[in-house]
Amino acid sequence: MDKLKLGVIGVGGIAQNRHIPALQKLNHLVEIVGVQDVNQELAIKVSSQFQIPNVFSEYEEMFNSVDAVVICTP
Repeated sequence: MDKLKLGVIGVGGIAQNRHIPALQKLNHLVEIVGVQDVNQELAIKVSSQFQIPNVFSEYEEMFNSVDAVVICTP
């Protein structure tokens, strides 16, 4: 079975402290292939911190690269 390719929209505290770490523990099932946030600097920092390969400036840009998204915005 292929891994589910995920994107994360919004990389604030809940994404950094809960969602991304939990999803990375499921690395046999899912792969986070990209992140997007209105704060581009934060998205780049989180991408680097969690070794996520892509940072998208607009969330629509990630749709061709993922199977699903996790929305971590208020």
